[in-house]
Amino acid sequence: MIKKLGIKLFQILPESVRHKIYRNRAAVPAFALDENFSIEVARTEADLENSYRLLHDSYVTAKLMRPDASGLRCNLYTFLPHSTVIVAKYKGEVVGTVSLIRDSIWGLPSDKDYKNENDQLRFAGHRLIEVSALAVSKSFRQSGNSVSLLLMKYLFNYTYTYSNSDRLVCTVHPRAEDFYKALWQFDRNGKVVSYQFVQGALAIHLSMEVSAAKLKVITAAYPTQTVDRNLVLFVMQKDDRFKYPTRKLGAHIDPVLTPELFEHFCVNKTKAWQSFSDNEKKSLYNIYLELFGYCNPDLNITLDDHSILTRAYRAPIELSAFVKDDKAHFFTHITDLSSGGAFISWPTDQADPGTEVTLSFKLGGQTIRTKAAITWKNRGQSHLQPYGFGIKFLKSETLSATTIKAWLYDQAG
Repeated sequence: MIKKLGIKLFQILPESVRHKIYRNRAAVPAFALDENFSIEVARTEADLENSYRLLHDSYVTAKLMRPDASGLRCNLYTFLPHSTVIVAKYKGEVVGTVSLIRDSIWGLPSDKDYKNENDQLRFAGHRLIEVSALAVSKSFRQSGNSVSLLLMKYLFNYTYTYSNSDRLVCTVHPRAEDFYKALWQFDRNGKVVSYQFVQGALAIHLSMEVSAAKLKVITAAYPTQTVDRNLVLFVMQKDDRFKYPTRKLGAHIDPVLTPELFEHFCVNKTKAWQSFSDNEKKSLYNIYLELFGYCNPDLNITLDDHSILTRAYRAPIELSAFVKDDKAHFFTHITDLSSGGAFISWPTDQADPGTEVTLSFKLGGQTIRTKAAITWKNRGQSHLQPYGFGIKFLKSETLSATTIKAWLYDQAG
């Protein structure tokens, strides 16, 4: 009764007072320093399956989903190349997981209930990445949030250094709002909803700027500047237990699933494939067909329409390129790429659809030179692209899907 009364009294305190109390009491758990922990991107079938199983069991226990016969939780975002599964291991066993979902033409899970809030951030120029699918093994939930803190440390550094995104978004239960706002200075967007992505549980939408300036502000809000009592300093401290990607120049995602892994988890192990719409099925099928030149023909997908979700898959990148047309030549950036085309930034607004250019850039160790035609112009109407032009390569044999796949997948972990 006293404990319940204390919680009620705490909740009626002004928000600024509650947040100050949170920061004063914050401390890095001793267990979070255990050398037996390791945190990395899940890349093997075993790590992926253990992550999906841990998420399933945690969500079922919390009544956020009904039990699935497979014992795994998978959805559309599980199988997109833009999604990254992070796992925390203790003595080699997966004990925690979280996923990062980069914004793309498929949108974000929170768009189902918070599209207006996400769109406001998008059209303000922010590049979003959603924190999703957080779960900690039951046997590690009494460790002073050690596993959750380690996952938070990894995902923040991954986003800050490797994702080319500048805004974390997430949905949490309203009772967790103080925790995220006090310790990490997340901002609340929108109202409380019954969130359909997790069986109608109550949720709020939060976002956090990921920048050096924001880090300074959050760090300064803590009463102490020692690593053991300032969670932000702990998050930014180098840690040899953390294994980050070794990327090829220009890459911004870490795709892991092959057509075989996709089929194993999406079609055979779970019934996820059956739950997708026809357009979603075509979209997923086309990704693996584009990158690998193969996806199981028994899935009976016909790529016969022109929906944006069934066009050739374009990998999000940032590569320097040299462009030449009849009027000028200059350096620019490619911000996405497929074997058939790309999107490039443009320093002026003089070119029009139909204009032909010569484009040169390096992909891995290969120099690509090709003729291209401008097909469309973006003046700010697409939140996923900067101002510039979509282009179509006029010599499709110049750049193969195999080359892009090798560049994206054949990377050290």
